[in-house]
Amino acid sequence: MPNILEVNIERLVAKCEEKTYFEIPFKVPENVSKIEVSYSYKRREIKRDETGDEFSRKINVVDIAIRDESKTFRGWSGSERLYFYITENESTPGYIRGIINEGEWAIILGAYKIQEKGCRVSLNIKFTLKERILLKGDLHVHSIHSDGKYEVPDLIKLAKLHEMDYMFLTDHNTFSQCEEIKSSDSLVVIPGMEWTHYNGHCNFLGVKNPIKNFVSNDKDKTIEIMKEAKANGALITLNHPHCQYCGWKWGFDVPFHAMEIWNGPMKKSEYDAVEWWNSKLIEGERIPIVGGSDSHKNELLRMIGTPTTFLYSYSRGQSDIIDAIKNGHSFVSYKVNGPIIEFSVGKAIMGDCIDLRENKIGLVKVENVGFKDEIKLISDKGIEKIYEVNEESTKTFTFEVEKRKFYRIEVWREILPKMLTLVSISNPIYIRKWIDEKY
Repeated sequence: MPNILEVNIERLVAKCEEKTYFEIPFKVPENVSKIEVSYSYKRREIKRDETGDEFSRKINVVDIAIRDESKTFRGWSGSERLYFYITENESTPGYIRGIINEGEWAIILGAYKIQEKGCRVSLNIKFTLKERILLKGDLHVHSIHSDGKYEVPDLIKLAKLHEMDYMFLTDHNTFSQCEEIKSSDSLVVIPGMEWTHYNGHCNFLGVKNPIKNFVSNDKDKTIEIMKEAKANGALITLNHPHCQYCGWKWGFDVPFHAMEIWNGPMKKSEYDAVEWWNSKLIEGERIPIVGGSDSHKNELLRMIGTPTTFLYSYSRGQSDIIDAIKNGHSFVSYKVNGPIIEFSVGKAIMGDCIDLRENKIGLVKVENVGFKDEIKLISDKGIEKIYEVNEESTKTFTFEVEKRKFYRIEVWREILPKMLTLVSISNPIYIRKWIDEKY
């Protein structure tokens, strides 16, 4: 059940306030994902005429609107609606969706018509607080705006069909597709662009217009473009870095936030990317990983959500989705109903960094596992232990956290006879070095 806070306010509107607007301030707490407002008042009275017939007449008419903590108007519905809501992705018609910041907001009431004795207005305000939820999505899809076969509305329909919670539109060297975005809390569609060059591709995610021009003929210009995208708020992922045909050849000393180690079906280039990434973790780097289908059309092994990037996000809002990717609060599974990894040490989850003295026991739970699946606990020392699945559909185990740089989880499955394949991989939980000791 959602964690909801509720505030009730009453205000007597006097006859002398008729034809004026006035504010009723209220405090919005931190970490709110949804605001709901309802109000009531006596609008009509029932009377009988001389013949005994009943009729009603308006005695009070009170309009309603809302503004946020920056005193910016966020919507109005006059007296036509007694309820409205706002989230980051959607809102009641007449209201402006967007991030809900902590601070002093205000209901704006307009006293259009008030009876002589005044009108008592009752307000109910509900805040849905953020809490970590698991979202499924695809960070890499193409439409007819570049070399894809999908129209954007069809992409959105297919994403819903494939049970995605979020999807980024990432056409090559353009962001015209972002003009067709229709986002909602059921499917969060987020702007993106795949910057495409003969020496490598990367995604600019989360903003509609990340750069002014895509053209680069040298590394300095490439870095300049990436810095521009980052400065404009884009999250940058390096795509299919070890692909034989369009791998990343600019080097890894460029500004980026995450690495797409899984693109489409699992193959040699993906294993090479995982091996490279693991070597960087051993060296002490922290690089979040993601996956993307790179789907251009509806085809076997490269449909939307193959692979799926699962996010532990604080809400369905775009900003929280971006934060979850950037912080590595995620794992990648080969399909939407593939193995689901829960991995924690105390309150820390994948992507977090812990102090070994405070957190000593790791907990791993993997759902949607199959017979003879292998779950590997991996650290900078290599494979710590392999847990084999028997008849259970969920495997749970604990381990003692030792002096390591990180721990992470992989799930392997025999997709073809006598051939184990990586089907799910987590971001690591990192461990701080002890202040008084070195590894």
